[in-house]
Amino acid sequence: MGALADTCGTQEALFQEIEPFSGRYVLLYQNPSSFVVTGDACHLRQMYFGFLEGNLVLTSSPKLFLTFFHSDLRISREKDEFIHLPAYTDQEGAWYGDQSMDDRLGKLLPNHYLDLSHREVRRTPFSSGHEHTSEDQAIEYASALLKGTYSALSQRYRLMQPITAGWDSRILLSAGRDCKDQMQFYVFAFSSPDEADVWVPRNLSRRLGVDFTVIEPGALREEFLSQYRQEHILPRILPKTAQIQYHYDSHYDPDVINVNGNGAEIARCFYGYTKRRVSLDMLLLFSGYGRKVRFIEQELEKWYPPACRYAADAEIPLLDLFYWEQRMGHWGALFPFEQDIAVEEISPFNNRSLLCTLLRVQPQRRKAPNYLFFRKLAQHLWTDALSEKVNPDAGYVKELIKGSSTMRYFVLRSSRTVKAVRSRFSVRPIRGPGVAKGALGTAKNGGCA
Repeated sequence: MGALADTCGTQEALFQEIEPFSGRYVLLYQNPSSFVVTGDACHLRQMYFGFLEGNLVLTSSPKLFLTFFHSDLRISREKDEFIHLPAYTDQEGAWYGDQSMDDRLGKLLPNHYLDLSHREVRRTPFSSGHEHTSEDQAIEYASALLKGTYSALSQRYRLMQPITAGWDSRILLSAGRDCKDQMQFYVFAFSSPDEADVWVPRNLSRRLGVDFTVIEPGALREEFLSQYRQEHILPRILPKTAQIQYHYDSHYDPDVINVNGNGAEIARCFYGYTKRRVSLDMLLLFSGYGRKVRFIEQELEKWYPPACRYAADAEIPLLDLFYWEQRMGHWGALFPFEQDIAVEEISPFNNRSLLCTLLRVQPQRRKAPNYLFFRKLAQHLWTDALSEKVNPDAGYVKELIKGSSTMRYFVLRSSRTVKAVRSRFSVRPIRGPGVAKGALGTAKNGGCA
């Protein structure tokens, strides 16, 4: 990273240079005409900022901000009412918009950077990408990036990685094929061994001959929770918090890195796709709050117009951009942050060049239930990794419901509602700049009006 100051004479050169970087990071870059703050693709290393008495404050932890300044939380009545709603707890603390819990700090969302020279937040130029003229070339490029990440990591660190029944871990397992013998694979088991997330990776590990362990984390202890709570303003205590406690108790050496699949959902059309205009009401519904929370409604009303323009210019679906910036930038970044007390972690999908490439593949090839592009990618990386089914049919709906509170609402409401929503989810194929028309498809408006 240090060499960037010497090799990047402009901020545009900096943005281009860091596109293929993976990992969680914050960068401050200054030249005679620019001074900017930027970060990793999904901002899994969160960035909160403010200007207090004319001075810049930049932190990844609002709690650390309060501790450093010996200050109490300053929160508006609107936000305070929001965080005390049952819906906020049900949504695991899902937040939207560019504000933070403390009124003095803003939140830098993915695809945004902070221009310190003008004290403005601006959008990061979308990658022009590599001129993939076919899906096969997109697969070749994605494979090279993923394999390159594993190659670099394995030379510096000891790697551990969960395997589940899902697509993200299967792609990563395939990408790490060349260093699989150096890695420790595992899965956390919270319930029955009959769960697909337990028996699928167990069978697969036997077939592939990799070192695999099923871990049953213990009950949460007050000793750990007291340390955990000190790191957060409003700490989430969830079933998966037991995973953090397990890592915390393991006292890993500094050279141990946990690899996970965070960020892949962006490219897997998490919210579906549609040929029709993506309305603000649709985004509010997908937020899980609808129009019942005025704070969330105002924040998404503010985000919606410039996001529509950005999606159109980049020729990517707005629903994918919504997941990237609002879901991953907030809820998706929470768990990696919570794990900082226990383990260092990296997601190979948290890579701007990779995400820009994947988002220019036709949504029909990226979407549920078959994920045709990702199946082809896994086959290209390691065919044997598909010797066990991915998300077996019996567990598919359960995984979908577990991963999306909105879909849980739809399924519980009525199957007719699910069909009605799904009937709206079909979008024009898309392509990136420089790609021959008809190769990866086209999209004229990114899903907006």
